Amino acid sequence: MSIMKKSLLLVVSLFMLFVCSSCKTAEQKYVDEYTRFAESFLKQSSTYTAADWEAAATRYAQLREQYATYLTDLTPEQRQTIEQYNSKINAEFIKHETDSASEKFKSLLKETVGTLNELLE
Repeated sequence: MSIMKKSLLLVVSLFMLFVCSSCKTAEQKYVDEYTRFAESFLKQSSTYTAADWEAAATRYAQLREQYATYLTDLTPEQRQTIEQYNSKINAEFIKHETDSASEKFKSLLKETVGTLNELLE
């Protein structure tokens, strides 16, 4: 085989190796997308506005629906990764809802005390 043919074969082989190694399965793409969402959410949720929380809840629900589609095809490691993120994300949503309810209760309590003070005067 000539040097030109060997060189061409090497280039084609390397190209094919690159193309095949960069191909991701739908499941891996889902895990990557879920991971990006989870990491961004966990990092930034402390600064979220009400609109941000609503958008995050919508996106999280979409990702959870997709999880059912991919569940049987995910590896145990991929499922474990998703479930670990789910625990952390759910904890953040619970914390947010608790904080929000607490603030609403404090506001209502102040309003009630103000009304009672007016009635007593």
